[in-house]
Amino acid sequence: MQKSFFSYSGMQPQLNLPTYPVTTLIVPPFDPTIEVSVSKLLEEHRCSVKKEQGAFTVTFPVGTWKKELFPRTACERYRITLPDGFQLLQDYDPMRDLNLLFLMGEC
Repeated sequence: MQKSFFSYSGMQPQLNLPTYPVTTLIVPPFDPTIEVSVSKLLEEHRCSVKKEQGAFTVTFPVGTWKKELFPRTACERYRITLPDGFQLLQDYDPMRDLNLLFLMGEC
């Protein structure tokens, strides 16, 4: 019998996808009105935020993982989970080689 990548929970198919370690993402500058509070929130969760050449480099603590979300759209979407359980959403646009980070939950 062929093994399926899908498992069914109610009516919603769920993909059993692997998780990948993530250490660093380069993202466009944050909105200046929230830059300080976003940087502070990420640092409270042991991330490092460094502003370099019109972009931000976000370095995640050891033990941070990401898992792709489906269905896939024009962009790849990942749920990033930090070791303390805090989650972010990464949206990667391969056509522009652009990463966007979204906060989930405590904004």
